[in-house]
Amino acid sequence: MGAWGYKTFEDDAAFDWYDEFCNSNQSIKIIEAVLDTVLNNDEYVDYDEGMAVFVVCEIIAASKGKPSERFPDDEYHSFEDGAVPEIRYNLLRKGLTDELIAKTIKAADKVRDHEQSELRELWAESENFESWKENIAAVLDRIK
Repeated sequence: MGAWGYKTFEDDAAFDWYDEFCNSNQSIKIIEAVLDTVLNNDEYVDYDEGMAVFVVCEIIAASKGKPSERFPDDEYHSFEDGAVPEIRYNLLRKGLTDELIAKTIKAADKVRDHEQSELRELWAESENFESWKENIAAVLDRIK
């Protein structure tokens, strides 16, 4: 696990997915694909899929004007070239429907609670398991 803390942006996989998203066309379809991958998976949800869901949660919260204290910006980032990729919020806000928010919450709940979630499995073995779950609850509160 490439994490140094229990918050979403205290994880290498989170930064990798965020960077890929920012350097894409930032389509809502990319977000929906992440959510659908997890929601349609009846077996094992791997680490990277789970982290992508939590980054989606953070991006949605930031799009609604409620970014986390650790959301990538000029003061807090970990990108090799030092440049912080930017989110095109105006584009994303157009696709933030109640249905998408509900789907996001359902996917995040699954990653957090499903016995076949690699992230949950790893955090359950950690002394920070409760803090990890509280962090997820906090981001979900910010997207509602």
